[in-house]
Amino acid sequence: MHADFDLGADGITELPPGFRRGPYMPRGGRTPGYSPKKAAEVARRIEAGEDVGGEELESADGQLSLTTRHLLAKARKEAALAGLNELQLKVKTGEYLPRAAYREATATLVASLSQGLRSLPDTLERKCGLAPEVLQDIESAIDEALSHIADELALFTEAKS
Repeated sequence: MHADFDLGADGITELPPGFRRGPYMPRGGRTPGYSPKKAAEVARRIEAGEDVGGEELESADGQLSLTTRHLLAKARKEAALAGLNELQLKVKTGEYLPRAAYREATATLVASLSQGLRSLPDTLERKCGLAPEVLQDIESAIDEALSHIADELALFTEAKS
């Protein structure tokens, strides 16, 4: 039997329009700038716990291997969870106070201080017999000092609630 046409190695000489041999890779495989060696090195350093944040991890066209991106995200998550757990431990052990407890303690202290200072002119009048003009000067000095303390403490309360 004799065929009047030539066959290719796979038995097909021409493909219908729109068909190609093999997978379609317009640039021949990897994205430009991607280096498997660099990705493997970065992945090894991330797994070892080394800091790779200061280096340029992105390749020339902004691509980073999926494995490396996954490892970076996992490392960031683990670091955030470790920080959160450390903070919770310090709060539970009493090393850190919650903001509400600090505000309550500060308010109690300021109220006690204010009450003691405001009663000072009356005490001085009874014990020392000071003139009313001197007592008014003392009261105004106490009011200025308490106002200054209130302004300074406002910086703490204006911070994050």
